[in-house]
Amino acid sequence: MLLKILSPVIVISFLVLIHELGHFYLARRFGMHIQQFSIGFGPPIFQFTRNSTIYRIGVILFGGYVAIKGVDPSDEPPSPDAFRAKPFSHRIIVLLSGSLFNLFSAYLVCMISFLITGISVIPYTTVEQPVGAFHAGDIILKVADKPVRYWDDFVKYTSTTPDSVIVTVLRDHDTVNVWYHKHEPLQPLIPPVIGTVKRDGPAWRAGLRSGDRIIAIDTIPITSWNTLVTTVRAYQPGDTVYVKFTRNDTIHTVPVVLGSQRILENGTLRNVAAMEILIPHQRIRLGLHAPIRAATEIWHMILLFFQILKQMLTHQLSPKLLGGPLSLIQVTATTVGWGLSAILRLFYILSTQLAIFNLCPLPPLDGGLIFLTFIERMRHKPFTRKGYELAQTIGWLLLILLLIYVSYNDIQRIFKLK
Repeated sequence: MLLKILSPVIVISFLVLIHELGHFYLARRFGMHIQQFSIGFGPPIFQFTRNSTIYRIGVILFGGYVAIKGVDPSDEPPSPDAFRAKPFSHRIIVLLSGSLFNLFSAYLVCMISFLITGISVIPYTTVEQPVGAFHAGDIILKVADKPVRYWDDFVKYTSTTPDSVIVTVLRDHDTVNVWYHKHEPLQPLIPPVIGTVKRDGPAWRAGLRSGDRIIAIDTIPITSWNTLVTTVRAYQPGDTVYVKFTRNDTIHTVPVVLGSQRILENGTLRNVAAMEILIPHQRIRLGLHAPIRAATEIWHMILLFFQILKQMLTHQLSPKLLGGPLSLIQVTATTVGWGLSAILRLFYILSTQLAIFNLCPLPPLDGGLIFLTFIERMRHKPFTRKGYELAQTIGWLLLILLLIYVSYNDIQRIFKLK
């Protein structure tokens, strides 16, 4: 319980520390004087001074900053150790360094995760329901002559092909080629065997464990994972259901008080009933392929960020999906119960998102300061103190409005379950 409470603070503080260390290290390397290095905002709960730099921890741990001498414009000529006295390239590198450190740490954690835990795949390739030219029970063998060993292979190959592709299946002991169209909702036949149980979740508290095979919910027979999900979501969070399952060839029945889970449906989030269990996965060790796979993973995270942003701007996704500090706390605390692999994955996702967000061209974010630095470069003169302060004020107001909006979304999701 203590770890669950402290985990959001630990994760957020560590992400901020890495980001600010990037600014700190490069600024020092380029001879800039660091006035303050702070993790958190507000009054300090701890601080000390070393080499004329104040190191502090603020009471509000959602953020941090490195105060570099001479960032703001001044009527006086900058001293040699001031930010504005350094070459343009050095200033840009220092402003970029926080996000670069976050991206590099995300890559390292992702690679370590792949080396330690490998990647999880769905080890089934049998079609559950008839869709289009597919029959129930078809076993997928190839997609355009590419062998399919896991369902993940099928998803990967079909996502990078045109709208239609030839798929080879095994049907009644015969090999058959059929056309697959991307709009067809093909689902794998996954047995209703529990892969992972979230610690302290509804199923865990009821005594269900990994490897248990669910055969019924109340009086409804369960024949596949898809049937299990559909059946559970027909109830409401907080309902009690009786789960019949087999363990070591013995049938047991236990009451489970259903929890809740947020799912994305038609561009909006909604809460549904959940037992907080995961499908049976197979872990694959990557070995020497881990560095390349980690780089690909982080790149896909970056592309996904901009894809989601585009969908929000084009009204394909609701901006109500945006979450703030409360969502971040909730997600971090919840992830702890899913184990090491989930924690590492959350870290590199958040580190990547923090890197991108800080590069938004909005003062006082790093991207905003980079934007102002480029404008000064094009104008061949610095901003006046008044103009610089105006840009900072507008940026802060926009950030505060964004914070209010995402916090309102958080409150809506937490206290107004739909």
